[in-house]
Amino acid sequence: MRCVASSLAVVLIAAPIPTQTPAAWATLSATSTIDPNAVVSIGKLTTYRTGNALYVHSAATRRWHSTALGANPTIRVTNDCVLVQDNGTWTGFASHRGTFEALAVTATAQLLNAGNNDSLLLVRDGGTLHAFSGFTGTWVSRPIGANFAWAAQRHVAVIHDGTVLSGMDAFTGTWHDLPGTTTPSQLSADGTAGLAISSTEIAGFSANTASWQTHTPLPGATMTRRGDWALLYDANQAVAYSGTRGAFADLADSITAVPHGEDCFCLFETAQGLAAYSAIRNSFAAPFAPLGSRVHSDVAVATVVDGPFVHGYSAPRGTVATTVMLASAEEVAGSVAFALDQISNLPKCFSALTGQWYDPPTGTTPGTPTLTTTMALLATTGGITAFSARSGRFVPLQGTGLVRFGSSASAVGGAYDSNQFHAFDGRTDRWLATPRTSGASPVLAIWRTAMYAIDGNTVHGFGSQGSTWASTPLPEPLMAHRVNSESSRIVTDHFLLAHSALAELVSTAQFPDFRRVTPVGSTTWFHLDLAPNDLALFAGGLFAVPQAVPGFGSFWLAPSSVVSQLVLPTIGGGTRIPLTVPAVPSLVGTEWGFQALVAPSQGQAHLTGPASLLLL
Repeated sequence: MRCVASSLAVVLIAAPIPTQTPAAWATLSATSTIDPNAVVSIGKLTTYRTGNALYVHSAATRRWHSTALGANPTIRVTNDCVLVQDNGTWTGFASHRGTFEALAVTATAQLLNAGNNDSLLLVRDGGTLHAFSGFTGTWVSRPIGANFAWAAQRHVAVIHDGTVLSGMDAFTGTWHDLPGTTTPSQLSADGTAGLAISSTEIAGFSANTASWQTHTPLPGATMTRRGDWALLYDANQAVAYSGTRGAFADLADSITAVPHGEDCFCLFETAQGLAAYSAIRNSFAAPFAPLGSRVHSDVAVATVVDGPFVHGYSAPRGTVATTVMLASAEEVAGSVAFALDQISNLPKCFSALTGQWYDPPTGTTPGTPTLTTTMALLATTGGITAFSARSGRFVPLQGTGLVRFGSSASAVGGAYDSNQFHAFDGRTDRWLATPRTSGASPVLAIWRTAMYAIDGNTVHGFGSQGSTWASTPLPEPLMAHRVNSESSRIVTDHFLLAHSALAELVSTAQFPDFRRVTPVGSTTWFHLDLAPNDLALFAGGLFAVPQAVPGFGSFWLAPSSVVSQLVLPTIGGGTRIPLTVPAVPSLVGTEWGFQALVAPSQGQAHLTGPASLLLL
């Protein structure tokens, strides 16, 4: 991207005009009573079927879409895809592209991976294999033989056909062939990692790097795998494959068991003690605790207690940090952990992103923090303080009667009192507030990166990846409600309200808020729902305290670091912006913000909300 910081600044200080940013809440109205059982939602998608019409809301496009239905279709919904199986036509809908794409099939067509709840669909129809990606939104077809084999899960698929192995990454929706291979005895796919194991080689495919790597086989090896990695070991050695890095790593040691496996790492047992493998770093950590130590582990973090020593393991860094304390309890979530001191009952916090332990600040009161995947909320004499896993800072929120909220399975965390809801944004280490509209006890729902709070006749929505509060009135009494990983939906008699927990500019990168990790040396993608004849200026830079730009929104980037490029809409919808990150070690651990200045063909220019990219 070329540097145009001064030009961007000139645009942003132009005369104020009304902003027309697409609202985070989108409402669908119905003339007849809505049947809550006809509403299905997961991930970024909410669907509603009524009569011969299907309505789909995408958190990535922030709007409702519709298509006509036949008499008796089957409708499947995953985190990023909708598939309508309607006699001889199967139609795919991708959350990021926002269009319905029809595929003509025969009566023998079969959805192979009906159990996948993420971004890929594989359809076999006779001698043809069709694949659909929730990121690209197009069908890709290739011929296959009678003995074709496959495996698919989340964002990766691997197939073997004749003498060819092929892997698909959902991010580009492209097959990548590896010819000249022997027939594998095992195919495996999950997260971003695909494996094909034969008598002559172990072949690994990475959806992150869109490439194959091979390794000499380990005959008779035991395999353990989770999410983005696989570990194969025998009595003398081990080899690991990282889908995050697209590479193998070797260990000249004997592994006896793998008792703890998470999306990004595992802890394994050796004769010398407990050791670790990080898929983020594609590296092994030497044994650091005796077998039988007390262990808590989650996505990218673990605590291991050995008498007076509490070890914190960081998968993002592949390191171990040790603090000396007698701990009465520990808890982990995502990339953060705490241990309670047995004597003072005060919590000490650990960040897997910095790889360090932190003493609680003065004024912290004894007790268990509220943990999310990116923060710990500690009670203090003056209110609460948020420990940010990103920076290792403690950020106070002053107040009385504050009620903390958050969950160890989700990134959203904060507190509320009788006057306001507060959510903590770890990217800028700030508390974000929205006014209460009722004195009644609120109904809160949180999952992964999304939350809503029903506050009397108002519902407030928040997303950790969008970092903005959005409120809307309830038009009628509440019938049903549900929060998903990146969206929410509220049902009344005649209205269906859908909330996007994402920014208008959507990144395929999610970590640490959610699972997807972006390593240096790979390509990540940004999605922007531009209409024909729209223009956008796509900008990236280091995060800064947001500055209000009258008429445009808020600017979240440090001006001295901004680079940008012009973006035109993609024909057919779903504008995709690639960003190749150089393999520069100094970038590891840095977090970057991205925004777009959108100039629509109809309406007024505005700044999108911020998308983030933590490089590891």
